[in-house]
Amino acid sequence: MKKKLLIASIVALIVIGAGVGYFVWNNISNQPAETVEQSTDLSLEEVQQNAEAPQSLLKQGEFVDGDAVHSASGTATIVKTDKRNVLKFENFSVTQGPDLFVYLSPNEAGQNLGEFVSLGKLKNNSGDQVYELPDNVDQYQTVVIWCRAFNVTFGTASLDQLNG
Repeated sequence: MKKKLLIASIVALIVIGAGVGYFVWNNISNQPAETVEQSTDLSLEEVQQNAEAPQSLLKQGEFVDGDAVHSASGTATIVKTDKRNVLKFENFSVTQGPDLFVYLSPNEAGQNLGEFVSLGKLKNNSGDQVYELPDNVDQYQTVVIWCRAFNVTFGTASLDQLNG
């Protein structure tokens, strides 16, 4: 009897493990349709110089928690520089998690992501950061810190127009 129980337990663990493994692999390997390639010459100093000119600040928002377990804080600002538009995080902090990405969504916070664009993996869970943006920044309303492994929002920042 003990031998049958042991075999049944092992089989159950294998089936559960395979199911969890399939779920995690399937969610990690799914790539969004569009990803903005990040250049290596992107510097925080260049962005800071441009951010001092008010006409260079296009949109801004404060990060809010994704839910009761996943928290985020800091400021997200879209800055127009001489070379490109960038997204700057200041005083940023988010709960640590696996497979975190930065997305721009055309929808308001709390809605589905819609036709979002990925800015790539989150560089760090805290501190100032800069991400290169696509040219069509006007269509995006929300910055989303998204965990691809578990399809969970860790934080969002609703972007409000600053100029124009």
